[in-house]
Order: sequence, then structure tokens, then C-alpha cells
Amino acid sequence: FDNALVYDNAQIYDNATVHDNVHVYGNAIVCDSAQVFGNARITKCLYVQQKKYSITATDTHCFTGCEGRTWEDWFASITKIGYKYNYTEHEIELTRQLLKTIHEQIKNWEDK
Repeated sequence: FDNALVYDNAQIYDNATVHDNVHVYGNAIVCDSAQVFGNARITKCLYVQQKKYSITATDTHCFTGCEGRTWEDWFASITKIGYKYNYTEHEIELTRQLLKTIHEQIKNWEDK
């Protein structure tokens, strides 16, 4: 929609939409019911479906369940967020480990 651009190997799937001046490129994938607007630029994106929640991660942000935050904010607030959604200590630790792994993967992702 609008002036949105999708190029390189980027793909839009399912009910996902991009609007305004969004640019989606590289190997990025926007899927499910995701909506991307404004002047967003998506260069790297990873999607993981878990039992309780899904995770959509970019090189700068992570969206887990109903929470979207920068990576820095996630790592600083994950315990508080877990308690907000009634996660056990064990579930919080598993989520922390998973987010660390996803963050490392996306940081080390080389476009080829």
C-alpha cells in the first residue's frame, strides 16, 4: 500500500501488510497478520512460533506475544514482563535463553 517497497529476496505472506513509506528488503519476511507502517525499514527478520507465544525478531527489536521492545529493553525487563503475564521462573528463564539465542542468530546473520 501507499509507497511501500518490497525488494531483493524479501517476502510478504498470509494477511501481513506494509503501508506508508516502509521498505522491506534483504531476506526479510513479513508474515501472518503482521502490519508494518511509517518509515520502517526491515532488513533482517526471524519468526519463531512457540506453544504460548510467537516471536518476531529484527536486528533492532523483538516482538513476543503482546510485547514489542528493543533488544536492550527486553533483556533489562524480561523478569518483570514474565511476571506480568504469569510466567513461572522456569518459563522466564527459558524465554530469556531463547531470546538470547535468537538475538545472537540475527546479529550474526550475514546477507549472502
